[in-house]
Amino acid sequence: MSGYQEEWEAYRKLYRRSLALTAAYFFGGGAGTLAFFTVFFPSAPGWLPVLCAAPWIIAAIVAGQPPVRWLCPRCGKPYFSSGLYHNGLTKKCVHCGLPKWKDA
Repeated sequence: MSGYQEEWEAYRKLYRRSLALTAAYFFGGGAGTLAFFTVFFPSAPGWLPVLCAAPWIIAAIVAGQPPVRWLCPRCGKPYFSSGLYHNGLTKKCVHCGLPKWKDA
């Protein structure tokens, strides 16, 4: 592979893994916990299922962080953010302007 192709492939794998973990945590943990309480403990106070689902929701947020913090292959700075500015849908690096998926 040449240019930035290896880095983009690593980003693609990281993004897919993060997306799968986020979906698993959210639907498997959070929604599963809420469904469990709805079926088996329908008279439980409303805050209890939310409290039990909170760790799963926090885990989903944590699983979504690695692609957001990914470093640009050209300049080595965060690809999607600059200081307080963040754009997760950008098509180019916010620092050096490297287009997403560009080889070299």
